[in-house]
Amino acid sequence: MKCNYPDILEIFLSKFSCTKEDLPNGQHKYTFPDGLVVNVYITTGSVVYQGDNVSGQTATRITEIIDCINKPNP
Repeated sequence: MKCNYPDILEIFLSKFSCTKEDLPNGQHKYTFPDGLVVNVYITTGSVVYQGDNVSGQTATRITEIIDCINKPNP
């Protein structure tokens, strides 16, 4: 999945109860209590879901916000 504005996505993710790790090459790893891991690549905007619950409620919510972020302004 691609997010056109990963900096905005990170503001949203910071509101969740999760842990964040800053990894090399602009990768930020978010680990959620339900086992979902979301990797956000700041330089490319790529977003990768891993771990448990990749199709669970948290992942669905994140996908919805990415869709909203990516919509062009009228």
